[in-house]
Amino acid sequence: MKARKIIFLIFLAFSFCFSSYAYTPPPRKVNSDTFNRNVRPLSRNMLAQFYNLLEKISPEQREMIALKQNITQTKVLWDSWPTNCGELSHECSNRLEEIHRRLMRIEKMVLFLERKSYTLNKNLLNHEVDSHLDLMDTLDEMSNQCFQLLAAIEIQLINNSNAQAKDTPKYADLSATLNFMNLDAERSFLNGLSDNLQPHFDFVWNTFLKHLELYVIIQGRPQYFAARVDEFNINWNVFYSKMTSENFALPEGTRFYLQSMHQNWNGILRGL
Repeated sequence: MKARKIIFLIFLAFSFCFSSYAYTPPPRKVNSDTFNRNVRPLSRNMLAQFYNLLEKISPEQREMIALKQNITQTKVLWDSWPTNCGELSHECSNRLEEIHRRLMRIEKMVLFLERKSYTLNKNLLNHEVDSHLDLMDTLDEMSNQCFQLLAAIEIQLINNSNAQAKDTPKYADLSATLNFMNLDAERSFLNGLSDNLQPHFDFVWNTFLKHLELYVIIQGRPQYFAARVDEFNINWNVFYSKMTSENFALPEGTRFYLQSMHQNWNGILRGL
């Protein structure tokens, strides 16, 4: 009996050693042609279907989704600021004016959503009331952020018009405020979902789709995608299997968007 126990312990020790040297597949390689011809277009389709899916499940989120998209695009425009824009130049002034126009549009969208949020539906459930109040707080914060950003840019534009060639002003760094604004938008555009759905949509957004949007669709980084495609595949399949196998109360026609997303993702994998 004692001998069997010793043999069993030796077996466990060897098993542990071998498991420590488990096979790790080599990282995938994605060339630029495949990335631009296959990965990015199908990723755009997939993300568009995701937003359509959200609107199908929660139609009242349509304006919040549009707000989030506008904020992300404005943040990307600022993040892609030319490296020579530390000082005044015509190109930089044009870029600043474009950001100003986008922020004016965002401010109007925020004001519209704030007015809409004041009409609280008396039939809302307790968790929906909490979500609604949280949205109102977020919109109020976004309104303040818009005011700060617009004020900073307008001061800069005035300084630009009055600047002498030998005394050019530096541009204010708007990154921190835009980052906070973008995070608020990301946190809020999924808040209209029910309690049983939101954790799953939060998961697929934060572990997969937000990275697809920023690093694949917007920034076009094939190396980043290649390094994380297997992780993305696992996270997507976890979400997809949950949505298609469990008894979620999804509106009619919702499965079409899920299946379309799944087909796009499989198309990406087949093209690698």
